[in-house]
Amino acid sequence: MGIFPSASLGWRISEEPFFKSIEALSFVNQLKFRGSYGVLGDDLSSSWDFGWVPGYVYPAMSGNAENGYNNQYAPGYIFGDKYITGVSRKAIANESITWYKAKTFNVGLDFEGWNGLFGFTLDYFERTRSGLFQRRTSEFPTVIGATAPMENANSDRHMGLELELKHRNKINDFSYNVRAIATVTRNKYLTAVQNGPYKNSYDRWRNDNFNNRYQGIQFGYESAGRFENWEDIWTYRFIRNVMYYLETINTWTGMEMAKLTVRMNILLHSTRLRGLTIA
Repeated sequence: MGIFPSASLGWRISEEPFFKSIEALSFVNQLKFRGSYGVLGDDLSSSWDFGWVPGYVYPAMSGNAENGYNNQYAPGYIFGDKYITGVSRKAIANESITWYKAKTFNVGLDFEGWNGLFGFTLDYFERTRSGLFQRRTSEFPTVIGATAPMENANSDRHMGLELELKHRNKINDFSYNVRAIATVTRNKYLTAVQNGPYKNSYDRWRNDNFNNRYQGIQFGYESAGRFENWEDIWTYRFIRNVMYYLETINTWTGMEMAKLTVRMNILLHSTRLRGLTIA
């Protein structure tokens, strides 16, 4: 049992007497402000797998049955001259699992003027979902020998703006209307427990593309070009800085400098052979 309240409010200010009394606004046919907020519940029945009920699956299946379990274990045993299909255990049950909640918020503005020659609708919308189903596979020890339970663990947020421009008119007996819609949306994961574990904070920053991250953004290197000849290599700012650094160290012995020069030459020759791209 759950309680999911919602409410909406609108104000058609263009119908107010004080608004109609302003002569300069007589071209406005409609001006309306509105807003709404609500909480919805959803059980995502296709994803829960009855996660609150312990039990077994029979017959057991592995991921390659159509190929005769080639290179994978067969989910059964040989007794005498017969193959007996086994059972597989379900994930650990979680009796506390429940529906997730979606909190939706919307504010908007509706305008129409000059008897429909121009109008627009502007909306800002936001939906925050919490309690999404997921398993903490990143934190669940493999030595337990079971699948992690389903939990209401994940959350995300979806927000955006929508603008609709409208025009309608009548020429003699011919009536027409034109509409154009533009939408900008962003989706951001707030919590995602399935990824990891990570070796350190840098590893998490590089590889965790869910927790507190906007979706639809690609991370990668930006190429600065390709070396085409030795002149490109020697004039590249990185090489110039290294050579300047070596030349300014006067306290090192000639042998140490020779070793560094040999290593630098090996590096340069290897980059020539492999076509190194520095980004």
